[in-house]
Amino acid sequence: MKDPEDGDNVEKYSDNNDELSDGKERWSCPACCKQGRVTRSGSTSSTCGARSETTAPLQPDQSTPTDTLTLILNHLSTMASDIKDIKNSQSQLRTDVAYCRNLLQQHSDSISRHVDLIAACETNIQISRLLKESCLLTLLILNRDLQDLWRRCPQATALLLPLLPQAPKLRQWSYLDVPTISF
Repeated sequence: MKDPEDGDNVEKYSDNNDELSDGKERWSCPACCKQGRVTRSGSTSSTCGARSETTAPLQPDQSTPTDTLTLILNHLSTMASDIKDIKNSQSQLRTDVAYCRNLLQQHSDSISRHVDLIAACETNIQISRLLKESCLLTLLILNRDLQDLWRRCPQATALLLPLLPQAPKLRQWSYLDVPTISF
């Protein structure tokens, strides 16, 4: 049998006691990833979402919104640093914003729970540092009302407040909708 990571010709292993030493059933993904494995409990590969026909039906994926938020915050943290660089071009910023917007559109469920996730991350120091530099840009892309964030996530908003003077500088790009702020 070929290992999924050995090449393009991948195949599913037999379901008859063909398990790895770690107790996981081997599953060969399509050529798009060639590295997925699922357990008999029904957990999926984070790469392609393929699952064995012998596993139990999947429960709704609760990790996707959090993973998406972390990815967005990491990317926007880099954007925030780029904005501080006077030499950064408008075209590059436009590309970065488009990337994040497309990512958010692919995970529409994450958008509806975005503020809740920020609130849940308030006690996480590492995420809080990311919030300080990227929360404003995230909210601009989501067209999120900052007053709603203030009511539900006061600590996160406190991290956001020092960034508010940057808002007028961002108004020059029409594709960013800067929300009205009045507390």
